[in-house]
Amino acid sequence: MDIKIIYEDKDVLVVDKPAGIVVFCEAPAEASAKAGQIYLIDELIKQRPELKNVGDQPRYGIVHRLDK
Repeated sequence: MDIKIIYEDKDVLVVDKPAGIVVFCEAPAEASAKAGQIYLIDELIKQRPELKNVGDQPRYGIVHRLDK
């Protein structure tokens, strides 16, 4: 899945999150219970592996969601 990047600079990455995709999974046990679930953070890390260096798992620097 290709996540559309709306804006990017050295500190911020703004994406257009497709509807219905969960941003990240709080608990590993929950992730295994939802086998096959697509998480936004996993798709972003595929495109930008350096995101693993920002913040801690599972959020990796995600700080706000506009849909909640």
